[in-house]
Amino acid sequence: MTKLASCLWVTCPIIIGAGPSGLATAACLKQKGIPSLILERANCIASLWKLKTYDRLCLHLPKQFCDL
Repeated sequence: MTKLASCLWVTCPIIIGAGPSGLATAACLKQKGIPSLILERANCIASLWKLKTYDRLCLHLPKQFCDL
């Protein structure tokens, strides 16, 4: 039995990855009234922090540069 691929037409920007950059991009687009679609491989957003991918993930940036 063959499985047919389904297609979906999306008329908004598609953001690949729901990490800090993807979420920041979506937030900036939303502020401008532009809807977007975020695609994430993991089952949650910000998986680096939530799923503890790295044992000692640490940001060495001032807080104002890490804000969404």
